Amino acid sequence: MSKEKNHYFYNALDRKEANTSYELISDTENLLADIEAEIHRANLSVKMQFLSYEADHVGQRIANALLKAAKRGIEVRLLVDYYTDLYHQDELIHIPRLKNTIQQKIRREWQTTQALFCTMQENGIQVKRTNPIGFLFHKCLWRDHKKLVIIDADTKDHQLAYVGGFNAADHHAAWHDFMVKMQGGIVKFLNDDFDRTWSGTNPARRVYYGGGFLLTDSLGKSLIFEATQQIIEQSGDRVILESPYVYGYTMQRTLINAVERGVKVSLIVPLHNNRRISVLTQRSLRQLSKSGVSVYHYKNHDGMTHAKVLLADEVASFGSSNFSQFLSGKLAELNIVSRNPALVSQLEIMLNNDMDNCVVF
Repeated sequence: MSKEKNHYFYNALDRKEANTSYELISDTENLLADIEAEIHRANLSVKMQFLSYEADHVGQRIANALLKAAKRGIEVRLLVDYYTDLYHQDELIHIPRLKNTIQQKIRREWQTTQALFCTMQENGIQVKRTNPIGFLFHKCLWRDHKKLVIIDADTKDHQLAYVGGFNAADHHAAWHDFMVKMQGGIVKFLNDDFDRTWSGTNPARRVYYGGGFLLTDSLGKSLIFEATQQIIEQSGDRVILESPYVYGYTMQRTLINAVERGVKVSLIVPLHNNRRISVLTQRSLRQLSKSGVSVYHYKNHDGMTHAKVLLADEVASFGSSNFSQFLSGKLAELNIVSRNPALVSQLEIMLNNDMDNCVVF
């Protein structure tokens, strides 16, 4: 990305944001209830996209709301990645296990999910899967990682969308996470992104929507990681980054460089991560801490935060990206970058609360 484009990208955020409102929802029960209520109010269409969808309590609850909408004539589309054919309840489905009862339980759960997809299709819901895992799972790393809900995008009085990190599964719902509910001008751009994914043609793009940017990564190309570096590099006061799977020397060096410029840098990671791969090692965290980065380990929700957010001065970035150098270009992602004061304030409150519920490294 050229210096001229960098300059334009960052300073375009200074403009007054037009016709978009933001509401952060971090409690799972509140989020599910809000989505259900909005699906019930839908007049025209409901579109949902998840990396993971399982036919447990959360998955059935969402399915029931969608089935009711389809029954009253609402167009319902569901995009789910083939990740669901790799993992269920955070366990690999197809690896051999010594305990056959565990193996059978996981496979039964997976089969129940496949049956739920069939039930949805038989009752008028359009279901598509993204990114087949390929022969002998050789494409298992190439996933569509977006989480997106869009309702009535083509209407004037009820168009809204949710963007964040939430997946439709019980064990995901047990973690700390959030989505941002948006209404107004941005919805048509999010709807366009969904439609492009549905049609199978969705390259990485940077879209200006009137005060902020919608950034998307495609398989093989990452704009979000570049933008994240730029936002941190141009910060002058504070940087707060929360992510479960942040990884990579470039990100580590970018955070340390910010500290050396006099920026107050805070990093929030899980105390008990559900993944041991693609996360900063204890050695890396010690190095960051020694270099002046305040490292926090989130301890609530059994020590697992799945939240993904960057706040640098008054610029916010949130969405599906984990800000991971290792994963950039391997996952299709979607992030919003904005300096809307109401959005920044809500994210700041959440991040401060998260730090209050942490163990300092």
